[in-house]
Amino acid sequence: MVARTAAAPTAVSSASAAAGVSALGIAAPMLVAMVAGAGWVAIRAALRPVDLLTRETAMISSLDSPKRLPAVAGGDEIARLATTLDDMLGRLRVSFDRERAFVDDASHELRTPIAVLRGDIDLALAALADAEYTETEQSLLAARTQVVRLT
Repeated sequence: MVARTAAAPTAVSSASAAAGVSALGIAAPMLVAMVAGAGWVAIRAALRPVDLLTRETAMISSLDSPKRLPAVAGGDEIARLATTLDDMLGRLRVSFDRERAFVDDASHELRTPIAVLRGDIDLALAALADAEYTETEQSLLAARTQVVRLT
C-alpha cells in the first residue's frame, strides 16, 4: 500500500505541472503583449509634446511670423527645451529686426549722397554739352552710369 500512496501524488503532480505549463504558455505571450502595449502608450504620451513642438516649428517659415512655440506643461527636460527654443526664436526675431532697421537706415543714408552726386554729374554734363566730347565728359558719363547702377 505504501507504493500506491506514493504513486498517486506523483500522478496528480504531473497533471498539475502540465496544466501550469499550458497556462504559462498562454499567459506569458499575453502578458508580454500587454506590457508592450502599455509601454507604447506611455512612450507616445511622453513624446506628444515633442511632436507638437516639431509640428509648430515646421509651421514657422520666417522670422517675420509672430508665431511662438507652445508652452509645455511641467518642469522636465522637454518643457525646458520648449522654453529655450521659444526664447531663441525671440532673440532671432530681435536680431532680424535690428538687421532690417540697419539695412533700411543704410539704404536711406546712401541714397541721398548718390542722388546729389548724380545731380552734380548731370549739371556738369549739361555745361559740357556745348563743347566737343572731351575726356572729362567721358569720365562724367562713366560716373553717371555707375551712379545710376547704384540707385
